[in-house]
Amino acid sequence: MPELVLIVLCVVGAFVLGMRQAPLWTWVLGFAAAMLIWQSGTLHGEPRALEPGWLGTAGWVLAAILAALCVPSIWRALLVRPLFQQVKRILPRVSETERAALDAGTIGFDAELF
Repeated sequence: MPELVLIVLCVVGAFVLGMRQAPLWTWVLGFAAAMLIWQSGTLHGEPRALEPGWLGTAGWVLAAILAALCVPSIWRALLVRPLFQQVKRILPRVSETERAALDAGTIGFDAELF
């Protein structure tokens, strides 16, 4: 029964964080708190030393990875740059004619039309 309470609290917490568009670090703190409560035996009223096992270890590794991604320089280096390079390779190059057409338009001229 206590596990069900933790699951319900985690689902409600996820909805609240999602509705508030919470930053990543608050998701990491919530996830780490849920992991700590689950592994410490606090649910059953008998706190003990952490014995994570393979599932708990995987959870803490995930929490560490997410915590590292909270740092903007790591986020950019590990995710943004590689993804940008992939998209840059996929998209077609803009020809000189297209570039001239794109550079010729101005917002002021369009605003006068409408």
